[in-house]
Amino acid sequence: MLDCLAHRAEIDAWRDKLPLNKRVRVNHPDSIWRNWQRATVAGKATIPARTSPITKYKNEVARLEDENHRLRRAADDLFLPADSAADIARLLVDRLMRLTPIKAKQILELVPELYAERSAESLHDKAKPQSRKKWGTIEDFQRDVAARKESRHA
Repeated sequence: MLDCLAHRAEIDAWRDKLPLNKRVRVNHPDSIWRNWQRATVAGKATIPARTSPITKYKNEVARLEDENHRLRRAADDLFLPADSAADIARLLVDRLMRLTPIKAKQILELVPELYAERSAESLHDKAKPQSRKKWGTIEDFQRDVAARKESRHA
């Protein structure tokens, strides 16, 4: 018990981090001393706090939302005015190489059509600067492209 009193502040800090059921079980000075020494000698003087599964999910959701926000901001700065056409083409080809050949071919077929549409839209509305449409997800973008394709073929 004298050893416990000599290290009371450290032992109290260690006990505060223990789960309640372990704190109740380890209440005799001998068991407190033995368990505290085992925890500190083994290099785990501080027992990591247990996080609940819900807290883990909330943390993961927050991390993913932050990552999505950063990626959306990065997509806005994908091409810089100083980039040459060759630099932009290389970047696009690098990204297309990650897709299946069929999907890459479909994208390359859609680019002239979409560019012509955007050009026509900008001619009709020269007074107002064209704002980039913000899609929430890739699924929203794909639905928009599919709807435009449907309206052209209808």
